[in-house]
Amino acid sequence: QLCTIKQRKASFYRVWTSKKRQMTNDVGRAIDELTNVEAELAKAEAEHAQLRQGLSERESQENALKQELSQLEKDKNKHQADIVEAKAKLDEIGEERKRFC
Repeated sequence: QLCTIKQRKASFYRVWTSKKRQMTNDVGRAIDELTNVEAELAKAEAEHAQLRQGLSERESQENALKQELSQLEKDKNKHQADIVEAKAKLDEIGEERKRFC
């Protein structure tokens, strides 16, 4: 009977050691997986920050182009007004020339 108790203890210890080793391995794999996920997350966050920076730069460029377009439209309107004014003066000069001729 003493031999049986020792055998049971030895068997229990082997099973317990095996399960402990398996749990340690499982925890190690979980830690590795978590580390990989954290690295992927950091990479994705860096990429996201880079994309937001690019978007911000594009938005700045777009705003600058909109301002430039607005200024060009103002200049165009002013030039058109200048053209109308110049044509009116030419017409006036033409009328005066007809009167003197």
